Amino acid sequence: MRILFGVAIICFFVACSETKKPAIPVNAELQKLNEAIESGNDAKAYLNRGIYYLEQGLNVESLNDLNACIDIDSNNTDCYYQRAKLYYQSKKYKPALADLEHCYAENKEDIVLNKMMAQICLYLNKNKEAIGFSNNILKQDIHNAEAYFLKAYAFKGLNDTTKAISSFQTCLEQNPDLYKAHMQLALLYSGLKDPLALSYYDNAIRIEPMALNPIYGKAMFYQRVNKYAEAKKIYRDIITSNPQYEKAYFNLGFLYLKQDSLSTAQRMFTMAIKIAPYYTDAYYNRGLCFEKANKLKEALKDYKQSLNFDPEHILANEAVQRINGSL
Repeated sequence: MRILFGVAIICFFVACSETKKPAIPVNAELQKLNEAIESGNDAKAYLNRGIYYLEQGLNVESLNDLNACIDIDSNNTDCYYQRAKLYYQSKKYKPALADLEHCYAENKEDIVLNKMMAQICLYLNKNKEAIGFSNNILKQDIHNAEAYFLKAYAFKGLNDTTKAISSFQTCLEQNPDLYKAHMQLALLYSGLKDPLALSYYDNAIRIEPMALNPIYGKAMFYQRVNKYAEAKKIYRDIITSNPQYEKAYFNLGFLYLKQDSLSTAQRMFTMAIKIAPYYTDAYYNRGLCFEKANKLKEALKDYKQSLNFDPEHILANEAVQRINGSL
């Protein structure tokens, strides 16, 4: 059986709740599907109702029907594909990939199938396999920007920065306004401390003016290359427009701490904690402020609070031992 793939809209959400659900309303469409199943033990009838349930977000019911379909006809590639979509949506990537492999032998040239398999391989850290599926897409469509993006992401996962950059750039040659490719290049160049990162962040801001990540990314780049004045200005701008963005307060605090402006750093960490009460590193860094100011009891309290949220926090554990040795 040869499967026909439509355009797949991939959503990321967890379904299959264990709580008791209300009865499913039976409309005319569902009634017809129920009658088709009741009239005989037919794989296609279970498949059709499984697709209906999947489209309605009724994943438990959909899985039951798709399993029944496969029990009746284990060669039904349409059913394996639909079940793979269900597993994918539920972030069950291993069984999703296993089901897609049932479809692949007869559909090796299908772009949607190869794309879905490449995406799943990335989630499973099967980066070489993801490159292979991406190349299959490019054999059919040399200008497919998404395939270059997936391939680049796989090279990034393999720590091959040179090839990752090259593939992301090729991706942008096919689609110059692909926000996520600009962001990936910005991150890669930022990791290299290359000023080209700023150009890609600016491109991302042009494409998505309301997005916060590229603005924050620019500040982080300046921070990474020790241009603290530029970084602090951007963090302050972020706080002005997004006063609940705790990371901006935290990073401002971090920079003030490095410059020994302890009281200002302490205030920034306190603001971060007010916004995000479980901000482990904010407690730890505020503890450093107190310790540098020789307020050891306050420092110890913050270090212990950090450990309450993350008992494995190495620096906080060391700090507690250090303070206990001084009190």
